[in-house]
Amino acid sequence: MALAAALSVGACGHISFYDDQTARNKETGIKFYTPKPYVLVSRVQAKDNPIKVEVVYLPDLQNPIYARTIPGWGSSNLSLEFSNGF
Repeated sequence: MALAAALSVGACGHISFYDDQTARNKETGIKFYTPKPYVLVSRVQAKDNPIKVEVVYLPDLQNPIYARTIPGWGSSNLSLEFSNGF
C-alpha cells in the first residue's frame, strides 16, 4: 500500500525549477535570470551633491535558472511573468 502511494505521488505532474549546476544531463526548459544588485556611482552637475549613488538590479547572467513542466498524473500549468527583464 505504501509503495503504491509513493509511486502515485512520484508520478504526479509538476513544475521543476533548477539551476545550471543541477542540469548535468542537459535538461531543457525556460531559461530566465534572477536579479542581482549593483551599486551605480555617477557624477552629476549639482554643486551640493556632485556624486549620485544608487542601487540598480540587473540580470545575473552567470547563474541562469530553468523552469520546466514534468508530465505525469493530473495536470500542471507553467506560467511565468517577468518585470523589467527578470
